[in-house]
Amino acid sequence: MKRGLLSGSIVTRRGFQIDLYVPFMTILEFIFIVGWMKVAEALLNPLGEDDDDFECNFLIDKNIAVSD
Repeated sequence: MKRGLLSGSIVTRRGFQIDLYVPFMTILEFIFIVGWMKVAEALLNPLGEDDDDFECNFLIDKNIAVSD
């Protein structure tokens, strides 16, 4: 995976070469995926988790079963 390999490397005192690797695109992709997961959680049950609210999962499953 060379998604974040920077051009250039550091040479240590003993002559070893260290490649600089920061996966910028992978970090950005992770942030977007986690953000969309939070949006999906909020849309799944928009009324909250109160006792007075009805459960949206039951309604979605019922409507899918009726449509078949």
